[in-house]
Amino acid sequence: MAAELSVSVRTPIELADLRQWLRSARMPGGSVNAATSPPGDGALGGWTEALAVSLGSGGAVAAFAGALTAWLKTRRSDVSVRVVSKDGEVTIRVTHAAHGMVLPLLRQVIPASQALPGPDEQLP
Repeated sequence: MAAELSVSVRTPIELADLRQWLRSARMPGGSVNAATSPPGDGALGGWTEALAVSLGSGGAVAAFAGALTAWLKTRRSDVSVRVVSKDGEVTIRVTHAAHGMVLPLLRQVIPASQALPGPDEQLP
């Protein structure tokens, strides 16, 4: 079973950076696409408000978790990442001291059938 996630951050710059970071990650069977909102009245086009992340295998799920954790570690300021799936929603607010919380929070919204590393395992 695939995990379909919507990932959003606070600013368009952070979103573009995260999109590039995730696209460069090796996520077998995974894809990252922009989720664009419809254009408003008088607007020429919509704007990217989130990333649509599709993870087709346990390996892709673990790779996503590792890539998201690595990206968060590169942030110089506090970051808030919202991850939504059909199984739930979680907002990950990360300060420099809270990187270890990413995987436990992702476990709340990614189906149990997907292979996320266990509590004592390392991310890829």
